[in-house]
Amino acid sequence: MVVETAGQDARRATVWVVDDSPMAAAWAARMLTKHYSVESFLDAGSMLERLSRVGPPDLLVLDWEMPGISGVEACRFVRQTFDQAKLPILILTGSPDILVECLREGANDFARKPAHEPELLARAASLIRTKILYQDLARADAVLRTEAAMRERFVGILGHDLRQPLSTLLMAISLMDKENAVPAEQALLERMGRASATMHRMICDLLDFTRARHGDGIPVSRRDVDLHQTVRHVVDDLAASYPNRVLRLEIEGNGRGSWDFDRLAQLFGNLVENAIEYSALGTPVNITVRDQSGNLKFEVCNEGPAIPADLIPTLFEPFKRERSSGSKGLGLGLFIAQQVARAHGGSVGVESDGQHTRFVATLPRSSSIVDHGSGTRGSVLLVEDNRTIAMDLASLLRDQGFTVSVASNGEQAWSQLHEGLTPTVIVLDLMLPMMDGWTLRRRLHDHPGFASIPVVVLTGAAPADPAMVERADDVLSKPFEFQSLLAIVDRCVGVASV
Repeated sequence: MVVETAGQDARRATVWVVDDSPMAAAWAARMLTKHYSVESFLDAGSMLERLSRVGPPDLLVLDWEMPGISGVEACRFVRQTFDQAKLPILILTGSPDILVECLREGANDFARKPAHEPELLARAASLIRTKILYQDLARADAVLRTEAAMRERFVGILGHDLRQPLSTLLMAISLMDKENAVPAEQALLERMGRASATMHRMICDLLDFTRARHGDGIPVSRRDVDLHQTVRHVVDDLAASYPNRVLRLEIEGNGRGSWDFDRLAQLFGNLVENAIEYSALGTPVNITVRDQSGNLKFEVCNEGPAIPADLIPTLFEPFKRERSSGSKGLGLGLFIAQQVARAHGGSVGVESDGQHTRFVATLPRSSSIVDHGSGTRGSVLLVEDNRTIAMDLASLLRDQGFTVSVASNGEQAWSQLHEGLTPTVIVLDLMLPMMDGWTLRRRLHDHPGFASIPVVVLTGAAPADPAMVERADDVLSKPFEFQSLLAIVDRCVGVASV
């Protein structure tokens, strides 16, 4: 039999025959030599000594009844070092009464003495084939483990090594004084911001794709939220990004449920932005949210040519897009939207005719789907109005084991706290719309239920109220390294748990 070994030339399988009878050993060796490289031993001690020096053969043919070290003792000794997959043992015995004992002591199979050539060759071939299969399986497993380690490293690079410096860059751009910049500088800052935000979205999409594609699933962190509020935030943000487009929003029924606010904002944003991209300028995009049979339905409808019928079956696959699209994105938006819906126990579907295309996301209010994003290190309320920075910091914190809730202004954060959110620590940006960070910090300080929550203040300039900042548990100046924020949050969580 020829054995194929990875990275080596093909070779004949090696068989060792151990029998205290020279005639029996020679007889067995003669039969096996036709197909294998055979080495004979007249006692178990010699075999064990050679085994310790050169390693195992492909098969050990062992006489059970020998003087000195018996077959059973030799079998026990071999099994202390080599399992049945690495070194199969074929026992030769003339006594059928000891067959159970042979197998119990670690033999793989047996053949009767005197050896019958067809039987001996068949059993030897079977054991060697099994060993080869085990070796192939072990090599395949090693390859899979290596690939898994490479995937983990890839995810780590996306999740930390690339996102962290990009977050610092985004924060730095957001702090630049655009109002006092000359027009050329202002245009340059806006281009830098758009390019950085696009790169950020691509990195996050690739990270989500890698997680979803390799079995981890897109992580979600559930809490009781008003999904209507989520949709309004998404539509407001996109209306600001696409001022020349008309977005019509219609909301019906109850929007409360147990969902991941940020992930569903990602789902809705992907669907609405897709509808904007694939519809003609001047046509509206209609967005509807309503109750239906215990589920929440989110529909996005645009006007324009139908999606080609041959594209619909693969529309939600990664890196797919309509062939006529001029988009420079990765083609992951619909794939990620579907994965987010599935992580919530829901689904996303599409209908398209000659006049309209409608995407429908169905989300159950309650689900037995496991929450992959539940943190074990503590919970963080992140209050930051720059959505790109907020999503990036939230994702980085979740990767470190925290449960993260996000608010884009002080009023939203205040509402979440009064609705029952109980964070271990609050990370608070000062420059916020509607209710700014100064006002929220004062309210937290004066409220008996919230005063004990540690607050980390993020500031990009000297605060107007230094005394208020002094009441913070820590202050971090933008731009900052994520590890600095992580160290402060860890310290605050430790203090809060005392």
